[in-house]
Amino acid sequence: MSGTVGPSAAQKRNYYLIVLSMISMFVTTSTIYMVFPLFFEEYGMSGTSIGFLISVGTFAGIVSSIIAGKYSDSHGRKPILFAGVAIYAVVFFLFAFMEKSFTMFAILRFIEGFAFYMTPVAITTMVADIFPPKQRGKAMSLYTMS
Repeated sequence: MSGTVGPSAAQKRNYYLIVLSMISMFVTTSTIYMVFPLFFEEYGMSGTSIGFLISVGTFAGIVSSIIAGKYSDSHGRKPILFAGVAIYAVVFFLFAFMEKSFTMFAILRFIEGFAFYMTPVAITTMVADIFPPKQRGKAMSLYTMS
């Protein structure tokens, strides 16, 4: 959209649904991350192992951000958003049932980081697509607040 024309009512509704879903995703992440120290203690992991697991997720996020950006430009924002949220949900389900295996934890952490970082790419580009420049800052701030 260009000029001063704002988003339609349906676009605004979709935007608010996306923001609510991201709040849900971030609450889930924060909750799980509070439990991770218990996993680490139960597994008897060293500080180095814990640092490695954190880095694995971050590295996956860097990779997925690049891929998601290119893919969202050529195939649309929604497939990236839905894939990120769906993969993320499956990974957290698998965390609950995984065996006590550092390797499995690292693999799931990589996939979780990959999926987690896909969603902001899709959402920020959707906000830029929906809102005109004069409203974009407010829309982005509400999203980043989530």
